[in-house]
Amino acid sequence: MPAQQSVRWLRPWQVWLPLPGWLSILQRVSGLLLILLFPPLVWLFGHSLQPHGWTDIVHWLYALPGRCALTLLVGVVALHSFGGLRLLLLDVGIGTRLPLARRLSWLVLGLTCAGMLWAVVGVS
Repeated sequence: MPAQQSVRWLRPWQVWLPLPGWLSILQRVSGLLLILLFPPLVWLFGHSLQPHGWTDIVHWLYALPGRCALTLLVGVVALHSFGGLRLLLLDVGIGTRLPLARRLSWLVLGLTCAGMLWAVVGVS
């Protein structure tokens, strides 16, 4: 009888996960990013209430760094929101089978990409 080998090192890049598994990981990462982005957003809100503050923010949003930041923010919020709706569907028993879970995962990614595209094209 062969001796069981214990797993010494976990190499995430060698683990194969289906798309719903990766989306679950991205859900957690997007939640962490939302927490990290909260203080800068509060500062931007406070700055927008000052005289000429809103104008500064709008000028920054039209520049390339602002567009990139806005696209990242919309992508994180969209991914976390649509991923959360997918998890709510899983809680009521919709999407527990792998084929439907994959379709729902692709739908979440598609809606997230559509939101990010809207952020890029919509700010003009």
